[in-house]
Amino acid sequence: MNHIYKIKDVWMSLIFSTRTFAISSFVFFVFTFIVLTINEVPNERLFSVIKSIFYFNIVLMGVHYFKNSSYTINMKNGEITIPRSDVENSLLGIITFSPYWNLLRNKTIDVNDVEGLYLDTNRNGESQAIGNFNIVMVGKFGSAKLEFYDRQKRDEVRNAITQAIKKFKHEDISFQVAEL
Repeated sequence: MNHIYKIKDVWMSLIFSTRTFAISSFVFFVFTFIVLTINEVPNERLFSVIKSIFYFNIVLMGVHYFKNSSYTINMKNGEITIPRSDVENSLLGIITFSPYWNLLRNKTIDVNDVEGLYLDTNRNGESQAIGNFNIVMVGKFGSAKLEFYDRQKRDEVRNAITQAIKKFKHEDISFQVAEL
């Protein structure tokens, strides 16, 4: 049982990175257009700047995809590595777009710091198969919301985390895992 769980959720990562790309492109293009129009920059220079921003956003989209596509539960040293999903509660964090930039990094949590797991399913419409499947992990580190495209991936990650907790904390929290 000394191995590493590496669970990929490609679809959720694609959806997430595409959404982030669309929003950031729109914001950067509008901001650039306004600034360069006010300063009366020639059209060829404006096109050059917009093209550069587009390429920059493609690179950011790739980084977002790779940073948010996998969950790693290391059974050797008791670490859980997840996509960073912090919510900023400061004015400076909101002004500097910290939630956006945080998505370019992963967060590593010690298994001993995890105190609870909660499952959450947001249904879209009447279908039971379509929705967002989430794990909310809480503990000494604060909390983290892990989003998945389907129930199977969510349950794989939940099972790996509960196995790691069982091994390192010698606690069985599977009865504490509750569906919200």
